[in-house]
Amino acid sequence: MIYLTVGTYPLGFDRLVMAVDEMCCRHGVECVAQISGGKYKPKHMAYQKFYSIDKQSAYIEKSQFVITHGGFGVIGDVLCKGKPLLVFPRPPEEGPNDQRPVVKRLYERYGFCVSNNLEEFSSHFVAMLNDDSGRREYLLETNVPAIIGDFLNQI
Repeated sequence: MIYLTVGTYPLGFDRLVMAVDEMCCRHGVECVAQISGGKYKPKHMAYQKFYSIDKQSAYIEKSQFVITHGGFGVIGDVLCKGKPLLVFPRPPEEGPNDQRPVVKRLYERYGFCVSNNLEEFSSHFVAMLNDDSGRREYLLETNVPAIIGDFLNQI
């Protein structure tokens, strides 16, 4: 099972949700998605606009890998849990800000998969499907992701 989350931006991230829906159909993969307020409704995966923090945490734990936009909160959660991660950062024309610079810095430090276009995304998706190595060892030299995760859990 794969878990997709696009964060809380009210307009969602339809381009990413559609791409994952298509890839899951093409490869016969189960996926659970948190889609926020997007207009596109997935046809090949279970979804809700939002999941509780506990439910999201359980889906992250259960997943083979996690796909997300460039939100720091969920990236921190996934890094702390040591799950394989595929990030597709939202560019400024699809959201309130450009997530690419922050994602680039986090990628340089932690080495998760990043795709900035759908062709790269497709390649990473297939490679991650075929990688059954499980958990990742992210060298977190700081407890900042845990602190942010704890703070977000209290909101």
